[in-house]
Amino acid sequence: MDTYTSSISLLLLLSTISSVSTGQFPSSLMVRQWVDQMQKELISLTDTASGIEKLIQIYHNHKGHFSVETNNARELVATAAGNIDKLLANRSRALKKLATEAEKFQLDHTWRDDSEPAVQRP
Repeated sequence: MDTYTSSISLLLLLSTISSVSTGQFPSSLMVRQWVDQMQKELISLTDTASGIEKLIQIYHNHKGHFSVETNNARELVATAAGNIDKLLANRSRALKKLATEAEKFQLDHTWRDDSEPAVQRP
């Protein structure tokens, strides 16, 4: 809730309370009006903060690009599972190929015992 909205809500509440004499508790009708007003302000604030109005406007501006269709949850899960399986299989093949090539490189590499270790610089 921004400071401006908070200030207005507090001012409204205080002005309503001050209209009630100090020895009298607010009537149920007055409390109900307060609740209704706070509810309206909260809904307005939530709509503003969430950007729902902008999303609705974007949808209306680009309605031709969207479609709403029913879907089959089981089919979606099965498709996702199949895609994940394919991804993992491809990754596994790539890792096996990488390991095989690394092993071949190591076997083909000529190691020398006369090489000196690199000098470490501070």
